[in-house]
Amino acid sequence: MECTEGSTIRRPRRKTYWCVLVFPLLLTVGACASTAPRYQPLPTSGYVTASEGYLDFQIDETTYLVLYTHENYFLTIGQTGFEEHWVQNSQDYALFRAGELAKSKGAKYFTVLHKDDWNVIRFARGSIIRPGSSLIVRLVRSVPSSSQPRDERMYDVDQLLNSLSESNRGLATYEGKVLPETSLEKASGTVRRWRSLVGAYDAVPLPSRTNTTLFGTEYRIFERGSMIVPHESLGEFQVAIWDSTLISPFELLSHCVTLADREGYEVFTLRNWVVEEYRTEKMDFLTRIGPKGPRKVWFRTTARVVLQHQREPESLDPVFVVDEIRSNVNLDWDKRSNFIWRH
Repeated sequence: MECTEGSTIRRPRRKTYWCVLVFPLLLTVGACASTAPRYQPLPTSGYVTASEGYLDFQIDETTYLVLYTHENYFLTIGQTGFEEHWVQNSQDYALFRAGELAKSKGAKYFTVLHKDDWNVIRFARGSIIRPGSSLIVRLVRSVPSSSQPRDERMYDVDQLLNSLSESNRGLATYEGKVLPETSLEKASGTVRRWRSLVGAYDAVPLPSRTNTTLFGTEYRIFERGSMIVPHESLGEFQVAIWDSTLISPFELLSHCVTLADREGYEVFTLRNWVVEEYRTEKMDFLTRIGPKGPRKVWFRTTARVVLQHQREPESLDPVFVVDEIRSNVNLDWDKRSNFIWRH
């Protein structure tokens, strides 16, 4: 689809499956807060029962998307909704899975190209909570010469697997180790978030359009969308995607592949890849429940896309060759996105 400066791309409506999860999952809220979550693969079929676990998807020969997600439930009105100990635990589990994957492929190291975590994943008459984290990692057999000492993007696989299994109770159990009995609860404010930005209420205007009821009353409807805008530098573009549900990294990569094809480039690099979460305090009468909410949550992903003809050797940046990732990011990405973020 041809994109012009400032043009908005109409995105297909995506199917959702949350409705079949709601009532069974309400029963799990109290139980899941008292025990360490299981480190296991996420079940790959069925939408009736709650589940937790890890998933990984190949992007190119050495690059993978790895994620871990907890069981989900609806947030009760009035709660803050930030289960920070579960977010931190999902970070450990996603890193551990990345280490396992790297080791199984014969890589001694991996570098993190992009990372994100989340707590709220969607708003549907109440916030849907499913704490989780994701990484895009590139497997590395030796430390590249471009790597700086103590580069936080680089991980030694053996050191990582050992340290996590000695500090995380769930991973210690998985590895057959015994740790002192400690709570997963963390003091407020101690979690180092991976998410680029969690904005304050009404910090950014809600993307919406105005409708009118049969009685003449106006109300706002959230409007998902995306935009590609040329940057002042040749071959550079700003890409933005916004939605009321978590946005899969595959969606951004798919937009970039389409853009590179249109402009006649074979490689692209992502700069300033940012994932933002915003909330709005003011709700219209159709979506408001109770005198104070609940509040609506929406998400935006932005990145500067630098188009290139050649790949930078040994780069630790998110550099992708179009033909190497095309089939993985474009093949039925909409259904895959539904499964990854909405299962």
